[in-house]
Amino acid sequence: MSTESFDASILRDCPYSCAVHRRGLTSEIVLEGELDLAAKPVLDDAVAVALEPGPVETVMVDLTRVTFADSTTMTWLVQTDARTNAAGGRLIAVAGPGPVRDVLRMTGLDERLTLVADGRMR
Repeated sequence: MSTESFDASILRDCPYSCAVHRRGLTSEIVLEGELDLAAKPVLDDAVAVALEPGPVETVMVDLTRVTFADSTTMTWLVQTDARTNAAGGRLIAVAGPGPVRDVLRMTGLDERLTLVADGRMR
């Protein structure tokens, strides 16, 4: 089983980090910190790494260590879901109790996305 990784955490001055891990047909995007408009280019790059080269059956977005997520992040999740579906896969968002899950609930995305409380790749 091969593992490919992309890690944007080297951007030490940023209030967020992003890493992508690929195992077989599953990709995991692990996010941490404060996600806002400044994080969008890194988030977009992470999706590209997660989906290419295909095929990918599942993309997991781990939000359990995100302390802040704005509307840019919510829009990115919807777009990532659409890109994953178009590539023949499914998106699973991982968010435990806390502010991110509250935003997902307030925006109705908890009903639109597949949302689980724990699902980190081992």
